[in-house]
Amino acid sequence: MRRPITFLSAFALLLGMLAIPASAEHDDPVFELDGNVDPDHPGNYDWTDFLEGPGDVQVQETLPAGFIAAGASADHALPDTTTFTQGSKDTLDISDWTCTRTNNVNNKVDITNAYSVAERNEDGHLIIYFGTEIRAPEGNSNIGMWFLQDEDAGCEQAGGGSTPFDGNHVVGDVLVVSAFTNGGTQANITVYKWVGSGGSDGALDLVGDFAAATCSGGELGSDTACAIANSEAVVPTPWFSPDRRGDNEPLAVNTFFEGAVNITELLGTEPADECFTQFLANTRSSQSLTATLFDYTTGELEICGGLTIVKETDPAGEDQDFDFTITGPGIDGTGTFELNAADHDEGEGNPASTTFSDLLIGDYTITEVDIPDGWDLTSIVCDDGTTGNLADGAVTVSVGVSTGVTCTFTNTLRHSILVEKTYAVDPGEDNLAKFALHEDDAGEPGKPGEEVDDLDYTEADGRHFYCIDDLIPGDYWLVEESPTGFLSNDDVPVSTSSTETCVSVSTERSDRGADGPDRRSTTARTGRPDRHQVEADPGWRGRARALDHPAGRLRVHALPRRG
Repeated sequence: MRRPITFLSAFALLLGMLAIPASAEHDDPVFELDGNVDPDHPGNYDWTDFLEGPGDVQVQETLPAGFIAAGASADHALPDTTTFTQGSKDTLDISDWTCTRTNNVNNKVDITNAYSVAERNEDGHLIIYFGTEIRAPEGNSNIGMWFLQDEDAGCEQAGGGSTPFDGNHVVGDVLVVSAFTNGGTQANITVYKWVGSGGSDGALDLVGDFAAATCSGGELGSDTACAIANSEAVVPTPWFSPDRRGDNEPLAVNTFFEGAVNITELLGTEPADECFTQFLANTRSSQSLTATLFDYTTGELEICGGLTIVKETDPAGEDQDFDFTITGPGIDGTGTFELNAADHDEGEGNPASTTFSDLLIGDYTITEVDIPDGWDLTSIVCDDGTTGNLADGAVTVSVGVSTGVTCTFTNTLRHSILVEKTYAVDPGEDNLAKFALHEDDAGEPGKPGEEVDDLDYTEADGRHFYCIDDLIPGDYWLVEESPTGFLSNDDVPVSTSSTETCVSVSTERSDRGADGPDRRSTTARTGRPDRHQVEADPGWRGRARALDHPAGRLRVHALPRRG
């Protein structure tokens, strides 16, 4: 006798009918590997989250969080300038491959588009996803995907004949070979690492062999590698994907191949050893390493970035060492380095600098430490628009996908001011003038502000010199306290541009001619009816200012400071 369906059992049946497919039950979004280009479940990722049209396939400007690089290449145009010539093998170095131009590529092996995306997951593992479209299906297919470190590797033959490839393999390059058998429905994957020699297959070492590696549940999951072909026609992609007729129709069954490999888990590599710069997709006659190679295309996939630190000084090219530290992902603890502005290529326009290549994507902090006495850090500017914190001597920059950031640290040598004092009448050694340096008044510019310090007095060969050094370059005011019984001079604005210490501008500077002191002051006794004026000596630089004393002379001159 049939048992009647109760309310509770009917409700349970309804829930079962509405149950979410297992592939969608994720706490975190996943990259879908299910034979199409659009995400089937909200929150997940698929190729349309990284690539766009219209026209040729291209990478979107912004990548989702956690994904560090993406690249795409359209290869559907005819004639095809990127096909292999006979004799090119995956077992050979890149420089031993050759390419040619052809109007006739077999539809089964004619790549129309290829693309790749890299993710650094929460475990720090590098996972690379890859996809390839071919023009038409014809049974089994064999797809290869190289991940290369040499950014110059490549070849394009626009004319006739054949051309050797540029570039070379680097130890650590990875080859993923996906053989789609049983009419293209089953994926078998082998993964090789380029070792140059001594590998399981000479220059190549087999690091993974995965039979029946079709992606389970529409994702990589806990697997190390998987791949899948489209078992149904894929709706027209947002980018141009021509079929054998050249029309942008839905991708036919078994013309779209995608997969993924966990590079870190498979190779046991450190992040610094995973700095690929591009991918190269190829079509092959079989899964054998010595298979004939047919078509190929390349695209950028820069897993790592670069950072350049430049040292400049004012005055330029000073022979002074400056110490730095750098911290960030991939840096073991705190890195240290040294720059000297004198270490530059004179006449070549190449400043003193150091470059960190193959940096992991992320934020890096560069700090100038233990700044030498007599120097100030006056500027930190990066070409990505970032400016540093001068108080901390540091800047934090983001090294991103396909970017190289350059930051320039500028240090300025502190200045000095030298004054020579002359008297119309000798005031006596106990009644000499005094000088003080004041800041420019921030609240009322053009007037003396807070006092900086007094100038030190030195007598040399009967001449009177006053000096102050270790000054931050800028505008100041010179304030004189005249001797008793002498006229007072006006306060005088001075602008620093010197670089000598007071030790070097005393006796040895007592006879400077046209290159005289920064400031010369003449004072007459009170009660004398002489005219009051200031005039510039010939050949002197600086400013002249009328003063309330007879025939006084004041001049400003910039002195270079050493030491």
